[in-house]
Amino acid sequence: MLNLQRNKFQLVIGDADKWRIEIICKRLKGSVSPTDVVNWLRNFQDYEIDKALSILEKLEYISENEIIELYDVKLKMILSNSADNIILHPVADYGKSSTLMVYYLRKTPAYAAHEKRITFYHHHLNFKHKLKDVRTKTSLIFLDDFAGSGKQFSNYFKTYV
Repeated sequence: MLNLQRNKFQLVIGDADKWRIEIICKRLKGSVSPTDVVNWLRNFQDYEIDKALSILEKLEYISENEIIELYDVKLKMILSNSADNIILHPVADYGKSSTLMVYYLRKTPAYAAHEKRITFYHHHLNFKHKLKDVRTKTSLIFLDDFAGSGKQFSNYFKTYV
């Protein structure tokens, strides 16, 4: 059993929790260390530790290389199934997570090979009007790191597209 000072509380990590922390760190591909996890757990009361560890056990870590590889595979699939030009639109304002996703997409071999077919519409302002001016057969791709119910994207689409 490991006792760690936490402000005025003692954080007690049992052998089973130490094992869980090791498994979590392996699942997260070394992006966090056991020390990082224990430091994070100091934010919780003893009775909350199990729930906090359960949350960490459900996380999935995807490395930059894996993101680029995934984007490359999916972009190749889109490009090979159509001769369309592509309008790619990051779903958020500049500086948000979709900006980073654009950076990763641009690092793919598929993007480099087909860059002339891909146009970026970086901002939602006048998006509807820009789309009306498109005169060639074009596919529209929305890019973000979102997952979930789709309600946020649905609202975005209704508002800006």
